[in-house]
Amino acid sequence: MTYYDTNPKRLNLIGHLSFGVRSIAVSQPFYTAVFAAFGVSLVFQDNAEKPKVLGYGYGEREPVNIFETAKAAATRAGNHIAFNAPSRKAVDEFY
Repeated sequence: MTYYDTNPKRLNLIGHLSFGVRSIAVSQPFYTAVFAAFGVSLVFQDNAEKPKVLGYGYGEREPVNIFETAKAAATRAGNHIAFNAPSRKAVDEFY
């Protein structure tokens, strides 16, 4: 079994939200404009020639991730919420 260290700097219960989209090229202008209204900007983009992942947030934190997946529109597959657990014990108790 693999264990991991929890994030000691966690500030909230929710670590991040991820949303699958069918096309980053189409979605990026929309999410960039919507998040700008809340003072949220693009803080991460994968280094691929054609980006597949975008991270929006404040500073270096990226609480919202948008990623390209062919299944997104048809099945809503790929959406998830990551919780910040206080300890590995809490994760084990959750299961």
